[in-house]
Amino acid sequence: MARTAGKSSSSKPGAKTRLNADERRAQIIASAREVFVEQGVNGARSRDIAERAGITEAYLYRHFHSKDEIFQLAIDEPLNRMIATLRDETRELAERSDVPRVEVLQRSHELLLDCMVEIAPLVAAALLSEGSTNSQFYVDYLFPRLRGVLELVIPDITGYPVKAIELDMFVDSMIGIHLTIALEHLLENKKVDVPYVAKQVTKMFAVGVVRPQG
Repeated sequence: MARTAGKSSSSKPGAKTRLNADERRAQIIASAREVFVEQGVNGARSRDIAERAGITEAYLYRHFHSKDEIFQLAIDEPLNRMIATLRDETRELAERSDVPRVEVLQRSHELLLDCMVEIAPLVAAALLSEGSTNSQFYVDYLFPRLRGVLELVIPDITGYPVKAIELDMFVDSMIGIHLTIALEHLLENKKVDVPYVAKQVTKMFAVGVVRPQG
């Protein structure tokens, strides 16, 4: 019987695609996000994450040291993406003479809110885990991460040097309002209109923190 040319075993129906190490880690983290949101941080077990990812628990620990590491990485990816975009876009916009400072502030609100909406389910899973060290999630992790990038971009956002701004208050306000909005909409199962909400928040912030250009 003649064999069909150009066919390989990997093209057969039902054949599994082999993932490289980075793709497998990404798949595990994506599965873990689902489990954390469904079961909470404390309730989620490594075995549950492994089963959701279609691997064994032993194989999961070839990629990660602990469940806590997986949880942090699950939040790190969208947070790192937002931090990089916030840093780059605010600098680019601030250097343009045709862009008012208030628009730079509004874009920073859009990026922060969009990120908070994305990570809100995981933040809720951490904050609502009774008896967990994750109750300190905001103070120990989220605030320091965002404090660092906001300290860098304050001159671009506001037109003032960092030393002229009460940094911790500024960061608390920026994070707090967006995280609260994201969590409230999550609990009410409502979609956040990010551009609209960011515009309204900008009106509240602009009076006190933005230096007029020119």
